[in-house]
Formats: sequence, C-alpha cells, structure tokens
Amino acid sequence: MQECKGDKLNLHKKKEKEVSKLKLNSKIIALISNLFLLIIFNFYHYFTYGILDIVELLISITLGIILLWLILKYDNIKLYSKQCQEKEHNLNFIFNNIDAAIWSVNLKTDEVLISRGFEKLCGFSNQKFKNVSNFWKQIIHPDDLKLLNREKDKLLSGEIISLEYRIICKDNKVCWVKSNITPNLNSNGDVYEFNGIMVDITDRKKIEKEIIETTKRYNSIFEQNPDAVFTINSEGNIMRVNHICEKISGYNKEELLNMNSDELVISTDLDKVNQHFNETLSGKTEIFECTIIHKDGHHIKLSLKYFPLIVDEEIVGICGIGRDITKHKDMEEKINYMAYHDTLTDLPNRNLLNKLLEEFIVDTTEEQQKLAILFIDLDRFKMINDTIGHDIGDMVLQQAAERLIKSTRKDDIVARFGGDEFIVGMKDINRGEVDKVAQRIIDEFSNPFIVDNYEVFTTPSIGISLYPNNADNVERLIKYADIAMYSVKESGKNDYQFFNYNLDEKLSRKVELEKGLRKALANNEFTLRYQPQINIVTGKIIGVEALLRWKHPQLGNISPGEFIPIAEETGLIKSIGEWVLKTACKQNKAWQNSGLPPICMAVNVSKQQFHSEDFVDMVTQVLESTQLNPKYLELEITENSMYKIEHLIPTLNQLKDIGIKIAIDDFGTGYSSLSILNRLPIDNLKIDQNFIHNIVNNSNKAALTKTIINMGIDLNFNVTAEGVETYEQKLFLTENQCNIGQGYLFAHPLLPEKIKNILNKSNLSSYSKIE
Repeated sequence: MQECKGDKLNLHKKKEKEVSKLKLNSKIIALISNLFLLIIFNFYHYFTYGILDIVELLISITLGIILLWLILKYDNIKLYSKQCQEKEHNLNFIFNNIDAAIWSVNLKTDEVLISRGFEKLCGFSNQKFKNVSNFWKQIIHPDDLKLLNREKDKLLSGEIISLEYRIICKDNKVCWVKSNITPNLNSNGDVYEFNGIMVDITDRKKIEKEIIETTKRYNSIFEQNPDAVFTINSEGNIMRVNHICEKISGYNKEELLNMNSDELVISTDLDKVNQHFNETLSGKTEIFECTIIHKDGHHIKLSLKYFPLIVDEEIVGICGIGRDITKHKDMEEKINYMAYHDTLTDLPNRNLLNKLLEEFIVDTTEEQQKLAILFIDLDRFKMINDTIGHDIGDMVLQQAAERLIKSTRKDDIVARFGGDEFIVGMKDINRGEVDKVAQRIIDEFSNPFIVDNYEVFTTPSIGISLYPNNADNVERLIKYADIAMYSVKESGKNDYQFFNYNLDEKLSRKVELEKGLRKALANNEFTLRYQPQINIVTGKIIGVEALLRWKHPQLGNISPGEFIPIAEETGLIKSIGEWVLKTACKQNKAWQNSGLPPICMAVNVSKQQFHSEDFVDMVTQVLESTQLNPKYLELEITENSMYKIEHLIPTLNQLKDIGIKIAIDDFGTGYSSLSILNRLPIDNLKIDQNFIHNIVNNSNKAALTKTIINMGIDLNFNVTAEGVETYEQKLFLTENQCNIGQGYLFAHPLLPEKIKNILNKSNLSSYSKIE
C-alpha cells in the first residue's frame, strides 16, 4: 500500500524523468549513426586505395567496439523505455480512476494535480484548480488555514505531517478531512512539491463531538448531582465518586477509590446490600435503604438506587445514586414513636395498644391460653383538673402510669387509652391471677399522689374482659371491659368487675342504635352540616367539610362518635357513606349554580368504604350524576385506613387520575410514616385536633405539631389544622406556616344556608365564631 501510494504521489516527477530519457535515447541513436558512417568510410578508403594509417586502423577498431556496445545498450534502453511507458500508463489509470482524494502542488509553478476522488470529495474539477491561482487555499476553512501555515515550516524542512482540518465544498458544505502530506526534494535538497492523500472524516468528527458532549453531560450530572453518585466494578471495588460521596462518608476521593464498598456498610446490612448488588449485576435496577459507617464512626442512613453499568453490551459493574436520609429517618422514627406513644406518660397509645393486643391474641390462640383486658378509669379525675388545674392533673397521670407499671407483670401491656383511661393487657394468665393484679392496682392507688405540695387522691375503677370467654377480637374485648368498668362506676367506684352479659345496658343501647341505623336512610333521619375551612392569613373560606348528623326518632340527636363505629361494625357505613358523598356533591353543585364562588367539598371516607372493590366506580357515578367537577371534591381518608399500603396506592392513583383531591385525616394518630407518605399522591395533611388542643401549653405537642407542619411543607402538601378553638392556637399555626384552619374559632358545622351567607361575604372577618 505504501509503495502504491508513493508511485501515485511521485507520478509527475517520474513523467519528467521519462521525457529526459527519451531525449537521451535520440542523441545516442544519432551518435551510433555517425560512428557507423565513419567506420565504413575508413574501411572503404583502405580497400580502395590500400592505404591505411595504423592510427586510423586502431581508431576504426575502437569505434567498432564502441558501436557494437552502443547497439547492444540501445536494445536495453528501448526495453526499459517501453517498461516505463507501461508503468506510466498504469499509474495514470490508477490516478484517474481511484476514489482516494490525492493531490499534488508544485511550489514553483503553483500547478495543482488532483485525483477524481478529490473532485468527488470537494465537488470542484481539476480544471478549476488549474484555472484559479491558489484555489486549493480557498477551499480550506479560514480558521484552519492558519493551522496549515503553522505547519508549513515542517514541510519545507522535509518532514512528513498529518493534519485534520476543514474544507469548504462546492455546495458550501463543510467537511472534515485528514490529510497526510509528503514534501518532495530536488537534488539540492530543496522542497519543490507537496503531495498528499486526503480522507473524509466528517462522520468520525460528528461522532467524536457527540461523544464529547455526552461525556460533558455525564460528567456534569455526575459531579453536579446533589446526591452521591458512584460506580463500583463487579468485584465491589469503588471506581469513581463525586464530591457528595466524600461529604457523606467523610473519606476523601483517594481513600474511597482504594476501598471496597463492603467496607462502608454496617455488618447487619451487608447481606441485604450484597443481594441488591448481585441483582443489579444480573441486569435489574434495585432501590433500597442501608446504613453506612462515617469515617468518624457515626452511622449514616442512605436511600440507594443501583442500576447496571454496561460497556459494549456487557455489565461491568454498577452505578449507584445515594441520598443521605439520616435526618428524615430520625424524624420518621420520632414521629412513629410519638404516633405510637402517649406524649405525656410515654406509655403505648391506642394505636400501639391495638397492635400489641392483636399479637397477644395470636400468641394466646396458638398456645391455647387466656388473655385478660383491664380497662381502668381514674375516679373523680375531672374534679382534679377543674379544681387544681390541668398541669397538676397531667402530673397525676404520669404518676398513675408509673404505679400501673409497678403493679403489673414485666411482660404485660400498660397503655394510655385516652384522658384518664388506661388499659392493661395480660396474656398467659388465669382468673385468679387477674384478681391479684387488679387488687394490687387498687392497693397501689390507695396512697395519695404528692404533686407540687398537693396531696391528691384518685382511685381506679377497673373493668375486665377475658379472651376467648367474652369475645374473640380486640375491639369487643375493650368494649366489654369498658362496660364492666362503668358497672364499677355505678356501684361505687374503686373496685374491679369482670364482664358478664348481664351488664347489657350499654349493649342494649347499641342494639337499639343498630336497629335505628338500618332504617335511618329510608326514613330520611340523616342530615349534613358543613364546617368551613379557612385560610388563616386572609380569612377567606377555601372549602367545607361535610359532617354527618343523626336524629333518632326516640333517642334524639346521637353523637357521630357513638353511631359511626356501629355503622362501621355492621357494614352499614358503605350505604351511609355513599349517601353522604352524593348529598355533599349535590349541595356543592347547587351552591355553584346559584352563582357562588366554587369551593372544595371535603367528605370523610371510612376504612370499609375505601377498601371496597367498587369504591372508585361509586365515586365516579356520584360525580357524573351530580355533574360536580372532580377538582372541587376532596376525599378524607383516616390515617388508620392506610395499613394495607400496597392495596391503597392503586385506588388513590385512580382517584387522582379523575381529578379528585386526597387528604389524610387525623394525621399523627395512625400507621403512616415518611416512607409511606412519599409514595402516596396526597394533597392535604389534616393534623388531628388532639395535637392542636394543647399546642400552646404542651411543649411535646407543640414540637410534634411543628414537625408535622414542616414535613408537610417539605413534601409539598397542604396542611390543615383541625379543632382550632383559640386565637393563641391560630397564632401558633400562623407562625409555623400552617395557613389552613378548621374549628370553633372560625365556625361550627353549619346548615347549607349559613354557608351560602358566608360565601356571599367571601371571608370570616375578625375570626369571630359563626353559629
């Protein structure tokens, strides 16, 4: 290839040499002719006259030898000349037919020769280069002509160079070329000609540019990413890290690049991390959480995403993205703890109690044991709060919790059920042992509570239910223990009583209410009241919550807290809930049709409703029948409905696709956590009124409320405070950026006409309560 390339590049030079050889051949032929004539003349003179000088004889013989040598040499010259002509023909054929872009520039004459491949590349003919002086310079991109000028000295010194530059083709298209340029030297060592072969590298340059831009983008994403980004090879060795990796781990880049990723992970998480690592090497994308050890020894909790690192269609390692979630996890643990523990006594609250009792029932059933539930209410406790103050009452509750723990066994559950009510759960126990524990509690409370120099007396009334004797589920066991406790209250207090079915006064009322509920819908006994939701800053009403009311024909007004649990237990809540939803949507549409500004209607959804298979279809049908725009409907789901998260998400997503807003009601009392909330399409968090009640005087409740508000803001949720009753509470919420409130400070639940009047006024000036 190199020999062929040299022949092409030096073709012009060879042609000049061949012309010189042909001229030499003509002179040789003329000389041979003259010598031949001279020899014939000498021999003719000798044979004619018989006279021949010895010198002339020797000259004739010598000339004859020379003539013979020239004749032989001339045959060789003719053969060589013929070969040269054939070679020249072949080279001319190759030069004129090859696709390669070959060129030659004579520095003395500025004559340019180009191959047809060159013409094809740039679009200009050979004639153009011949007719226009220095035209070869004109097709070189102006910015790159400087590059050729800088390299000219190397060429003039005889150095072969290789350059990449741009040329401007006939259609003004700019092409990138690579040109290998060879200088030709004359016998004096001076350069008189440049020869070159040129290759179109436009496509390669385009690919290189794309690679460079992609690399820059990748590096930018890698280095500027707010998360830790790193790569690990298939052996687990860290190959690349960004500065966030250094910040999170405490190690510098050099240290990290000399480590195996396993060295950072705590021992208890190693198996989990390696499993995700291997899954990623098999081609999967893995999302998980783990804990690593900071250089100074403290633990960092990370949220990680692993995905395969693929080179030439082969997985060579993993690329990871990590985020420090230590603060969020600590916050989540704090919220979870506070959600499952009473802030005053630090005992398990109702949520944790239910969970622990469910576990107790499972254990008791498997081991065929008995379970006892003690429902404890402190006698005359309300009088303590009213006479001495709530602060003293709170300290009494704290000491009461300590006495209950002291009176029970190590593995028993002691929980605060609410207010001055406590529950004790005991498994693997017989009735005689329950008697002893109940009596110990009574004895322990016989001594006064000493609080701030006050001597306070309170006694326990204890109701007891047994599993499986009285009931087979937690809810009924607690209710029956509650009934037994009220029996003690009626009998004189400071005692304990086991449940029996003769204690059926409450049970009878429950049965009567259940019968009434079954007829209430048909008899039009239900009504709705609407409680405004207020923008605390502007005073404007931004929505209402529909609240169910029931007036029993004989018993009168029944509290929702009493009849709704019965409706849920009997399954009647589904039909009642559908009536509430339809009535509320119909009312909201009626307000809009009367020319009032549109507002959002919030409707509570029970756990049974929400988990029913036809719930989304039912909601859709209600919206269609009432013609209410879905964006003016907000469904409130209690936090306790969120226990089956995997079933919850598809339903919520369907509702969101329709355009409905989603709110979590009574937030802070149930199952939710930060990791769950991140996955749910939520619009609004409603802080349970139990937190709002004492936020001004109770630092624990204030801290938890602030945490919930901040978390909601961080997750881009609206945050609504329920049960706002005082200006101080409103001020606390405003200072902590909770701008939506609902409660008696603003308005009671109202009839539709009252809401209409408020909407006409457009705001609730001075935050005065509206009846």
